Amino acid sequence: MSVLAFCIAALTASTASGDEIDLSPVLSEMVDGVIIPAYEKFVEVSEDEVIAIESLCAGPDEDTLKSARAGFATLVYGFSRIEAMRFGPAREENRFERLFFWPDRRSRGLRQVEGIIQEEDTSALDAGQLAEKSVAVQGLLALDFALSDDEAEEDLRRKGSFRCGYALAISRRIAATAKNLLADWSGPTGYGNQMKNAGPDQPVYRTSGEAMQEILRSASEMLTIDRDFKIARVIGEHAGEAKLKRAPFWRSSLWLRAIDGNIAFVEALFAGNTLAAKLDDENKTLPKELRFELEQARKAIADASEHVELGVATDGIGDKPHGLLKYATVPLHGAADILESRLSQALGLTIGFNSLDGD
Repeated sequence: MSVLAFCIAALTASTASGDEIDLSPVLSEMVDGVIIPAYEKFVEVSEDEVIAIESLCAGPDEDTLKSARAGFATLVYGFSRIEAMRFGPAREENRFERLFFWPDRRSRGLRQVEGIIQEEDTSALDAGQLAEKSVAVQGLLALDFALSDDEAEEDLRRKGSFRCGYALAISRRIAATAKNLLADWSGPTGYGNQMKNAGPDQPVYRTSGEAMQEILRSASEMLTIDRDFKIARVIGEHAGEAKLKRAPFWRSSLWLRAIDGNIAFVEALFAGNTLAAKLDDENKTLPKELRFELEQARKAIADASEHVELGVATDGIGDKPHGLLKYATVPLHGAADILESRLSQALGLTIGFNSLDGD
C-alpha cells in the first residue's frame, strides 16, 4: 500500500467482546483536554497568519515578511498538533489533503503551485475559487513554497506581488478548513461527543472501546509515519545519503519542528490520570513508559535540529544530526509498540488492520 493510500485509508477494527472496560472517562479527558483545544489553537493561529499575510501584502518590507514567516512556523506547529487526527471530520471534503498534501508523488502538486505563480492565475487569488482547484495548491505546503521558495524573498518584498496575493488566498483557505474541522468536532452533535458517548445508538462508535481503538491506532500510525517516512526515508542509512527535499517543510526549515509537534500531541493524549486508573497493577506503568519513549525521541530531535541546516539546496546531512535522528527512530518504535500492542491489550482492545503493513 502506498504512503498516500495510507494517509486516506478508512480503517476498521473490532473490539474485544463485551467492551469490558468503560473508557468514556479517558475519552472525555482526551477530547476535552487535548483534541478540542488543539483544534481551537489551530483556528487561532490560522487566523493570525491571515492577518500577518494581509499586512505583508499591504506593506511589504523586512518586518512584515519576517512576521508572516514566523506566523507560518506557528501555523505549521499548530497543524502538527492535529495531524494524527486523520479520521472523522478530517476525511470530509478531503480536508486533510487540503491542509497537507504529502507525500507529493513526482512533485505533481509542486508543479501545479509553480504553474499558478508563473502564469499568475488570477483565479487563485480568490479563496472561493481556490477551493475548487486541486487540493495540492491550497494547503500548508503550497504556502510553504509561496513564502520560502528561492524567488520568494524578492517577490514578496514587491508591492502588488501576485505571489503575496496567492499566499493570502491560501491562508484564507487554511483558516476556513480549520474552522470547519473545529465546528465538526465541537458541540452536542459533534464528533467529540460521539467519541465520548459511544454506544449502540451512536452512528460511529458502538462502544467506548471502538472509540479508543481509533485513538490508539491513529497515534501509533502518526509515530510510524514520523519514524519511517519523515525521518528514516529522509536521512537514509548514512549521512551522505540524506535527501532533505523528501521532508515536508524543508524550505522553511520546519521539518523537525513539525515532527516534534506530532510527538508532543501523542504525548499529551496519553498524559491524563484517568488512563492509568483503568489499568491493572501489572500495566499501570505503561503511560509512564510511553512518556519516557516519547521524551527520548523529542530530545534527540531537538538536539539534531541545532546541528542540521535545513532549507538548503544540496542533499546530505552531518554525521552528528544523522546519528541523533537515527537514534530517535528507536524510541519512536518503542512508543508505537506500546500503543498498538501492550496498551491496547491491557485495555482489552485489538488495534486490528494497520494500513502501513506491506508498504
